[in-house]
Amino acid sequence: MRDLKTLIISLPLIGLFIIGGCDFFKHDIQGPERGNVPPVVQFVNIPVEKARFNSDTTVNWYGTDVDGFIVQFRYAVVEESVVGPDPDAYISGTADTLIPWVVLDVSVNDPQTNARITMSADISDPVRKYVASYVFIQAIDNLGAKSEVANRLFYKNNHFPNTTISSRGVNDPYVNTSTVGGILEGVTVSWSGEDPIDYPRNPPPFQFRWRFYGPFDSLQMVELKNICIDSVFVDIYGDFYIKGDTFVLEGDPDTVINNTVNPPETTIIIDTSWVLVDTLGRNNSFGSWNDYLYLDSFETHPDLNKLVDSSYDPLADDIWVYDQNTHIYDVYRDTTIDSTSQFYFLIWCQARDDSRVPDPVPDFKWISVIEPKFEREVIIIDATRYKTSTSGFWNWPVFPLIQYYDITTEPVVKQVLGQMIEDWAGPGSFDFSNTMENVNFYFPCKIEYKKYKASQDYYPVALLSRCESYGIPSVTLRDILKHKIVLVVKDNPGGELIMDSDVMLSVLDGLNAGISAWAMLRSPFQSYVTVYEPEWQNVPLSYTQYFGVVNMRFSGWMGAINDSRGGAPYPNAGTRIEDFIGAAPLGDPQDADYIDLPHLIIDTTLLEDRYLWVPGAGFSQYDYRCPNAVNPPGEILIGALPEVGYVQKYIL
Repeated sequence: MRDLKTLIISLPLIGLFIIGGCDFFKHDIQGPERGNVPPVVQFVNIPVEKARFNSDTTVNWYGTDVDGFIVQFRYAVVEESVVGPDPDAYISGTADTLIPWVVLDVSVNDPQTNARITMSADISDPVRKYVASYVFIQAIDNLGAKSEVANRLFYKNNHFPNTTISSRGVNDPYVNTSTVGGILEGVTVSWSGEDPIDYPRNPPPFQFRWRFYGPFDSLQMVELKNICIDSVFVDIYGDFYIKGDTFVLEGDPDTVINNTVNPPETTIIIDTSWVLVDTLGRNNSFGSWNDYLYLDSFETHPDLNKLVDSSYDPLADDIWVYDQNTHIYDVYRDTTIDSTSQFYFLIWCQARDDSRVPDPVPDFKWISVIEPKFEREVIIIDATRYKTSTSGFWNWPVFPLIQYYDITTEPVVKQVLGQMIEDWAGPGSFDFSNTMENVNFYFPCKIEYKKYKASQDYYPVALLSRCESYGIPSVTLRDILKHKIVLVVKDNPGGELIMDSDVMLSVLDGLNAGISAWAMLRSPFQSYVTVYEPEWQNVPLSYTQYFGVVNMRFSGWMGAINDSRGGAPYPNAGTRIEDFIGAAPLGDPQDADYIDLPHLIIDTTLLEDRYLWVPGAGFSQYDYRCPNAVNPPGEILIGALPEVGYVQKYIL
């Protein structure tokens, strides 16, 4: 029955609509048109009004829109000194284009209800003074309606950032290059900033400004240090003190309550004392000692102000950059130099933080830069460990300081290879006669150039190595870069060529700078070869990288003359004479990979004069060749066994 009644009641209603016809739909809706309701925006409770910060902080807000949706928020940060006493009047009375709005576009994935707000600090006194800034926020809906502008006042102070320059030390020179590209990267310097008080973690990007000065010789460097650099004490507020100034020490506050009066009076007493700043040590809680470069004095000096480059960007007309490194090329652009030279340069850098507060004590570093001219032909780096004693060595080159040997006045390598260079490049191309003077640093550091016949083209580095443990190489990168070619020689069977020594690292730096290199090495990378059978020997990675040698094959010749197992592996080793008098290349000329190498002929008379064979442990029972007062040169009792090996190289 319920369904039937419903049908009966509904039928009259339908009929009523039909009787009315279409006139029902022709009636207009009466009443005022409803407009778009603007959105509403408000700050959340935290951070509260007038909160104090010492770093940029995140401010949160929320917005609502009853008849649409919010498509943008925009905020502005304006100092109270600009806004005035009435923030609402500032918004209503300032052209919208003059307010520094930052627009945030809302999306489904990002509601944009917060932002990290950058507020200003007092650059002149950022620690003690707080700067008040208003944060304004406004919402905009999908029809362009804007909310009322909400505002909140915050205060901010700031602590000083620190600047650190990273560069090579003054004794590790750069090599100048005039153009971008190639192996050399110019003078590469980087820097960084930190703000450990305001940002112990995750600091924002710092800005930097830097200046690069030079070149200076050693006397100008000393003059600059005396005139423009001083030790200063900088307290935690950024105040400067020099030696002789008075510094105020404040103790912890003490509260005194006077109960003899009603109501009781409370007094805060701070114990204060005055001391000479000179008495404050390096480790104290009041500040820090720093070397300070007086940039104004420096830049007004007529002889020392040698600006080469800086961070100034002419397109942006700004000295502050976010870059944390630079490559400076052609540092001698304003100086005429004819021969290979090395001078000093100064790099200065200052960081500033997100509040634009600069480091009060910018960092600076001294560096040195070589200008290579490659004016000479070949330099010989003689790594041979010559022997000046007569016991325990065989097949070893002799140095002429052993007076009872009838040999030339020059080391073997210098005489033979030096003459070869002069025959090739012409008279005067190799310096035989201009022996360098000894250099005395401090005991026991002494480089005896004169004693070991060193010249500008010849350095017996194994004999000049006394100062290397003190970081003073016997041959510098500047000495190497005077030449077009470096020839590295090691002519003794023992002793390892240390590729990461100061000298060899300078050789590799020379290769990077464009010189060529040859290596003539006997058993170069073993402290002493003790193998008795042929074997492959590894080479340092740097040698592979620069010379293409993968490994070396050693023939095992030593086992024939020094058998620590109790017996020589070859019959009658004590009586056989096996001088290495020459070599002939093997292979069939018809083979596709045949290399036509020359025959080698050895002058055995010179060999006897220049190499030493004496008895020693393990083979003293054998006869030996020994050209000394007992066995004069030319008398051969046992010859040197052939020392033959080869290398495996990368196929380019």
